[in-house]
Amino acid sequence: MITREEYEDRKRFIEAQHRATIELIEAGRVAQLRALDLVWLASGAGGVPLLPQLELPAFGEAARLLAAPSESEGGASGPVPAAPPEPSAPPGRRKAWELVGEIVKALEVLPEVFDHYDLCRALGYELDRGAARRNLQLLIDDGVLAPVQRENERSRLRYRRLKAVAHAAEE
Repeated sequence: MITREEYEDRKRFIEAQHRATIELIEAGRVAQLRALDLVWLASGAGGVPLLPQLELPAFGEAARLLAAPSESEGGASGPVPAAPPEPSAPPGRRKAWELVGEIVKALEVLPEVFDHYDLCRALGYELDRGAARRNLQLLIDDGVLAPVQRENERSRLRYRRLKAVAHAAEE
């Protein structure tokens, strides 16, 4: 026989578990759509992300709610709000030449020979490879950078600075 209080605790736990399950399913759908967007952008057919950046639920909390209640918990408590995620890229579309300006500023801290990963670390966010290559090609055309010859097709594309960064920013 269970008491009314135990009944209410279990009922609240089942409801919290249900909400957590729905959040996980929604997060999976969003992740699949983001992956599809990445495939679309990587194919060269698209240039604008199809989905806005959506906030995902806190997986740790949802996973905890889906786990069986421990004896010490005595039921479920309400979900604890998670801290907002750090932005991984500047919001919104950039204006013409804005990304080139960011890359030129990042050249100040990059080594003489660098690759995509070095550029992303210098910028502080993950840069779309297509956008990076298009903008780096503009700097190659201007004589600011030169591509480093690859030994084989599987090695990363690397770039070498040719001009001083201050001179490149003035042009």
